[in-house]
Amino acid sequence: MKFKLLILLYDVGFAHNRLGVGKRTNEARGLELNGYSPCVIYPSSPFISSTRTRLGISPVMLIAGNALNCLFIDSSGFQRYLGFGLANFNGVTVKSYKQEGFVIDERGKLKRFSRKKLSRKRCGSLRGRGWKYGSGFVDGIFPVLSPIAQKILSFIQKETDPDKVADVLGALPSTHASWDDLINVSVQLRLNKKWDSIILVCEWILRRGSFQPDVICFNLLIDAYGQKFRYKEAESLYVQLLESRCVPTEDTYALLIKAYCMAGLIEKAEAVLIEMQNHHVSPSVTVYNAYIEGLMKRKGNTEQAIDVFQRMKHDRCKPTTETYNLMINLYGKASKSYMSWKLFCEMRSHQCKPNICTYTALVNAFAREGLCEKAEEIFEQLQEDGLEPDVYVYNALMEAYSRAGYPYGAAEIFSLMQHMGCEPDRASYNIMVDAYGRAGLHSDAEAVFEEMKRLGISPTMKSHMLLLSAYSRARDVTKCEAIVKEMSENGVEPDTFVLNSMLNLYGRLGQFTKMEKILAEMENGPCTADISTYNILINIYGKAGFLERIEELFVELKERNFKPDVVTWTSRIGAYSRKKLYVKCLEIFEEMIDSGCAPDGGTAKVLLSACSSEDQVEQVTSVLRTMHKDLEKMACRLLWASRVASHLRISVSQRGFSSVVLKDLKYADSHEWVKIDGNKATFGITDHAQDHLGDVVYVELPDVGHSVSQGKSFGAVESVKATSDINSPVSGTVVEVNEELTESPGLVNSSPYEQGWIIKVELSDAGEAEKLMDSDKYSKFCEEEDAKH
Repeated sequence: MKFKLLILLYDVGFAHNRLGVGKRTNEARGLELNGYSPCVIYPSSPFISSTRTRLGISPVMLIAGNALNCLFIDSSGFQRYLGFGLANFNGVTVKSYKQEGFVIDERGKLKRFSRKKLSRKRCGSLRGRGWKYGSGFVDGIFPVLSPIAQKILSFIQKETDPDKVADVLGALPSTHASWDDLINVSVQLRLNKKWDSIILVCEWILRRGSFQPDVICFNLLIDAYGQKFRYKEAESLYVQLLESRCVPTEDTYALLIKAYCMAGLIEKAEAVLIEMQNHHVSPSVTVYNAYIEGLMKRKGNTEQAIDVFQRMKHDRCKPTTETYNLMINLYGKASKSYMSWKLFCEMRSHQCKPNICTYTALVNAFAREGLCEKAEEIFEQLQEDGLEPDVYVYNALMEAYSRAGYPYGAAEIFSLMQHMGCEPDRASYNIMVDAYGRAGLHSDAEAVFEEMKRLGISPTMKSHMLLLSAYSRARDVTKCEAIVKEMSENGVEPDTFVLNSMLNLYGRLGQFTKMEKILAEMENGPCTADISTYNILINIYGKAGFLERIEELFVELKERNFKPDVVTWTSRIGAYSRKKLYVKCLEIFEEMIDSGCAPDGGTAKVLLSACSSEDQVEQVTSVLRTMHKDLEKMACRLLWASRVASHLRISVSQRGFSSVVLKDLKYADSHEWVKIDGNKATFGITDHAQDHLGDVVYVELPDVGHSVSQGKSFGAVESVKATSDINSPVSGTVVEVNEELTESPGLVNSSPYEQGWIIKVELSDAGEAEKLMDSDKYSKFCEEEDAKH
């Protein structure tokens, strides 16, 4: 039989009412808890006088019983785990602690508010309505954590043992302030994305705590389980919420839908909407936004997200700025910046004011496609609308210049950011490393990397990977191996992605022994091979013509329970396609379909490239046409290209000239462009050429150091079954080749003047450029050529 100290504050009528003890009183009434009768000690008691003087509280009850089943305070729990007791906190008594808080208003200023007044006004500042999905607290109120809440937060973030957490939380007094502290801590954990910690706290409230959970607690827990892909627990919580007679809010439905979407259960997400209708609740913008965001969390749900957005407008649910931000992001990630721009114009026409996140998403959309001029226009418009660019906007603009192949443009934005008082973050430095690396300026990339370390910014795995990619493009094996070694020495253990990068590098250089050695290390080490590993191996051996090794790898990946994806099947078909083994390609294609893997445009390309007769082309086109409308379009376009393409001067009959011609370039009559920069020049094929040639499937590149002569061939472009020579517009020595074309030859189609460049040379005769055509003459030349055909 133990005696525990139960302390009832003068002002804890909320706790009394929650227990059903009656109205607030300065005297503790007689009651029974769990079969035990309390012994009341009145303020006249000497014990009370001393306690009251020390803590400023009354009255005190001694009660026999189990402390976990009653509302008792065991101060040793705090002392043991949090480092302070109830009587004293850092030398300040509880009596001197004022029940006041601070808020950050809409203007960002700190203001004082009365917790008691706020609690009375809302029946509890954080009960039920205090937490808003996606934005923290309602009405912009962000309470600063109390000293006790800060200690609890610090403890919870470090502790993973549910029993120890229960001991500490069980020692909290069952007061309104304690409830607010627990919810404040949970919301802060949510902002920090500490989902496991949220589960510990909220599960304690639900299962073991003496508090009566409300909808806010259920919402926090449903959100945490959804983020951890534990949709079944989220689902059962919703049932428990209904059984406890809590009324689900729109946030509840939104979070449940998001949990299902993140788990890939679209049908269950739709069922939630039906459940809302059964409860006579119409889906609000909060629910639709959560639905769209959940779909965006998984790849391949773009079309479903667009459908939800259209359904939202059809149901006359007005999209908010957050809705448009989500959709602009969605189209940006799908490399459809024109659709992002269309939505931006739509939101402004509907009087929906864009915010800084809108502009950041739009700049990012253009950045992904290397459209730096358009990205800069949005950047200027942002400032004209009275918004101040933050580090995310600057980073997005830097990324635009990086992807467009203008590292010095990215460097100018980096300097501007510093000049404007915006401190670059780790991502800013990573973008600069990538920008210089893409441009082949390896020493500059490494200089930025070292500067980052000098400033005390620890390079992450991504930082090392970007530097590794820079030297990988230059085929500098020694430097790449040194970077991997440095990673291990700095405590950043290379992961599967790093080892896959080294596999690819060794494979491109034909160093198959080293490649197999890494594969063996992955099988026995902590970094295991994944499906990407086998995709790289099959692709490399396919290009080298080792068909037997490809089949061995294919069997091996199945033995390791890896499911071949569309890249695996396409790479395997591509290996036989290069040898024109048409029947074998069809056999593998049929096996691919039987496995349930849907082909894509790349599969259509390699199948058609295996054809050696018109009958075979017609047969493949017919098969693809029956499968998917997108593949049908691809097949028809490739069929047209295979019939017409013979060299880069090909044009389509009865078609007006509409290709892009840049004014600052020079053009050869064989449809190559050249950009002169001092004594160096960059080559590529024109937009007119790639458009008429069709989808490029392979680019033959020369070696660095190779000499090229004006008008002479230095490489080739393969489009379906036709191979066309690439002629050099000027003479010189090759100093760099675009290695990205090895893995992504389609860049010649999607970005012929930027990411699709082919080689860079050091000029031997700068005067040769004068013989080339300018943009006006080249446009006229193309029109006349088209007319002849």
